[in-house]
Amino acid sequence: FSPESVNSAIERLSSEGWLSEERFAESYVRSRVRKSPEGKRIILMRMREKGTPLETAERALDEAWSSKAYLEPLLEYYSALVRKKGEVKAEETLYKKGFSYSEIKEAKELYKSQGEDEIGKEKN
Repeated sequence: FSPESVNSAIERLSSEGWLSEERFAESYVRSRVRKSPEGKRIILMRMREKGTPLETAERALDEAWSSKAYLEPLLEYYSALVRKKGEVKAEETLYKKGFSYSEIKEAKELYKSQGEDEIGKEKN
């Protein structure tokens, strides 16, 4: 393809909203939160490695964290880790995956209040 046709296609896709840093960032955060729960620090680092502008990445993360979109997947992951490794190792693993102490504490409190048997039942 000629450079002109490539540039034209990129401009058209951008103007129609198909190429958007914001859409990429929002989609990436949703995917990382659901697929393999990671905290803000790790997701931000991964997005920056992919070339996402800092402000765009932070905005997408702030939106996901303010809506607590990360909490249910985090709770399910924490529950699975506790069953496999125990509470202390579960907390260490979550910290290494970029979650803050307060986020881990929130998941731990929910885990204890809901009980192991109740976590994840909404999906079944």
